[in-house]
Amino acid sequence: MPWYVVEFPLEEELCEVAAETLRTGGADGASAEWRVRDGWCVRGFWKDAHADEVTAETDTTLAKLAEFGLIPEIPTYVLSSMEDQDWLEGWKQFFSPFEVSPRLAVVPSWEEFTPQPGQQIITLDPGMAFGTGTHGTTFTCLQALSEYLQPGMRVADIGTGSGILAIAAVKLDAGSVTATDNDDLAVRVACENAAVNGVAEKIDFRVSDLEAGLDGPYDLVIANILAPVVLRLIPLLPRIMANDALFISSGYITSQEADICSALEAAGHTVLTRYEREDWVTVVSRLAIS
Repeated sequence: MPWYVVEFPLEEELCEVAAETLRTGGADGASAEWRVRDGWCVRGFWKDAHADEVTAETDTTLAKLAEFGLIPEIPTYVLSSMEDQDWLEGWKQFFSPFEVSPRLAVVPSWEEFTPQPGQQIITLDPGMAFGTGTHGTTFTCLQALSEYLQPGMRVADIGTGSGILAIAAVKLDAGSVTATDNDDLAVRVACENAAVNGVAEKIDFRVSDLEAGLDGPYDLVIANILAPVVLRLIPLLPRIMANDALFISSGYITSQEADICSALEAAGHTVLTRYEREDWVTVVSRLAIS
């Protein structure tokens, strides 16, 4: 059965977040690609799906991106099909190993890679709806986890998407990891990704919205989601966070950072540091519960 492919043009800095949103919206894979003649574009891939299902999921994803101001307007896309072998071989050209930190590296399953002493590896497979870690928000969240996660911490990953951050937390010796998403398809795919990395039994995946379904108290909470959702989440965090717990928030651009930091400080957080990559920001804060 052929794969369905959706393709649309987009500015370079927006391509990865659009690709990640396609993955969490139901695509079996997505990538940002450069074309010499046409410039940057996003391609989403679906297997074992009907054309109307692909169209509906694409329309929903693009509408969501426009609603949150992440794309200036809904682009026109092209729907086509390709054979399995074309997809499997084509996927490989877009990913190569990269090091997040001396503690963590992300490596495609088909690549040879020798880690540094003590460095943990997250393995990627082609054809899976997996955030690759190259997008600014995911990469900087991985950096923050590498720097701030201490062995034994109880971790919650809210809006887990592909599960890459929850998997990283396990690889970095978290004591326990609970990962939630309000999309049951995303949770299913995250479970598959965890299994590829041999950590499925170490992550408690749950379908729930924001802090609902989380019992706590957690020592570290991650939320790589959109700015309006982070703002909605911040006042709810004391219910699930331990005193002096860390909060890693991301999914917003530099122009939205001031609003996030103001909300954090108003809710009792002290901002510890920030990471920036391609105008995307990750903020690490500490919550003091009075």
